[in-house]
Amino acid sequence: MSGGWGEPYLSLELGFWVAQQRHYYKQLMQSNSTKGKRLTPQRIEYLDRLNFIWDIKEARWETQYQRLNEYVKRHGHANVRQNSTLGHWVYKQRYHQRNIEKGVTLDWGDIPKHATRPLSEEEIRRKPELAVDRVIDTPSGGKEYRGMLVSPLTPERKAKLNEIGFVWDARESVWDQKFRELIKYKKEFGTTKVPPSHGSLGVWVKKQREAWRALQSTDKPSGFTYALTPDRIAKLDSINFSWQGHDYTWEEHFQHLLLYIERHNTANAPQSLDTDDYPKLGSWLTIQRTEGRKFERNDAACSLSEERYALLKHAGVQFDPKLAQFLSRVEELKAYRLHHGTLKVKSTHDKSLWSWVRRMTKEYEAYLAQLNVEKSKHNLTRKKKLLLEDEIRRHMLDDIGFREEFVNK
Repeated sequence: MSGGWGEPYLSLELGFWVAQQRHYYKQLMQSNSTKGKRLTPQRIEYLDRLNFIWDIKEARWETQYQRLNEYVKRHGHANVRQNSTLGHWVYKQRYHQRNIEKGVTLDWGDIPKHATRPLSEEEIRRKPELAVDRVIDTPSGGKEYRGMLVSPLTPERKAKLNEIGFVWDARESVWDQKFRELIKYKKEFGTTKVPPSHGSLGVWVKKQREAWRALQSTDKPSGFTYALTPDRIAKLDSINFSWQGHDYTWEEHFQHLLLYIERHNTANAPQSLDTDDYPKLGSWLTIQRTEGRKFERNDAACSLSEERYALLKHAGVQFDPKLAQFLSRVEELKAYRLHHGTLKVKSTHDKSLWSWVRRMTKEYEAYLAQLNVEKSKHNLTRKKKLLLEDEIRRHMLDDIGFREEFVNK
């Protein structure tokens, strides 16, 4: 009769029959006796062979759980966006847990065991009151005990969610997600100092510092609470999080400079350098060079003492602004090679450094052309001295393989 008029009626009849089998099975599970039951063990066996679903709600829950498990395996967390079927299901599990905590619904663990398991005829005979002290079905399809709704979040379901690292507090889930973003940012940029302009992560980092300062304050209002828990502080400390925009002393900056020299064998740090190990070192060095030139001119406006000038000079700080800028660029180029494995800077990575490399390539070719008493193909005139006539600059480029990479082709 496939495709005929009788098919809808057959489907309705089959659906009703399937619903009956589930109803009979539920009755059977609520009693230890099969006496008088219409669903015999043999019939159960027949249906089990067909992978018959006895509890449709449990099957639906299990399907979503498996989807969440796959999501966790792919993404490493269970923070599913709420505007999806799976995300709404995740929200519902948290909602059920909150209702338990608020006392809106009963936790299965708070219900006596006799109210949930099948009772023998002997138990009912000895204690008739147990027969009515039961978890019962509600018209809406839920469970109820002594007039109070029972949570659909069973201990078994909760245990399964805990096994895959489910986070029950959505706010904690969001915090952990931002924390992972911060770890990724630090791996890429070498610092936890995310500027507030850097999207939502920058705003989040700023809030963590504000919360930390509020916790340190002695002027907290009565009943003050903040979501920066000891556990969160420990997590941030584990990645050397910078808790405040610290105004370092001159001596502290100088120690950062000595650490940089020890690791990089040069005092010419990039102007943009600002990491957890070298906080604001690049901008601090720029100020020291300016003050150092004032000191050399005996400028009365100089704020640099003779002792500090001597320390910087001894450390190898270059006070010539143009040479210092050149050396800083060389350090940036070395750092780029360390990160990308090449001196060939892409404009999409760092347009400023890319432009400088192009200009130095032309300068080097012009210098070599001049040595050969040839007219430069780049039309650089002799109105001013070529930058790379300076031996120091040339050697700095030669030491990192600049000539072999860009000039001797």
